[in-house]
Amino acid sequence: MLAYLNESVLRINKPLELIGKNLCHIEQQVGSGDFTTEEIQMQIRLQCNNIKTIIATLQDLISKAAAERDDIPENFREFFIGK
Repeated sequence: MLAYLNESVLRINKPLELIGKNLCHIEQQVGSGDFTTEEIQMQIRLQCNNIKTIIATLQDLISKAAAERDDIPENFREFFIGK
C-alpha cells in the first residue's frame, strides 16, 4: 500500500506543478494579444482535462485505501469513496 501511495503522489505532484506553470503561461499569453480567444480556450480546456485526470487518480487512490483499511469507520469510508 505504501508503494502505491508513493507512486500516486508522484503521479499527482508533477502534473500539478506543470498545470500551475501552464496556467501562468496562459495568463501571460492573454495579456500579450498574440493569441486568439480560441487558442486560449483550447489551452485552458487542456488544463481542465489534466485536472480531471488528477481527480480520477485521487478518487482511485481514496477508494483503494478505504477498501484495504479495516480501521476506518463505515461512515467515513462512505464519505471518502463518495457514496
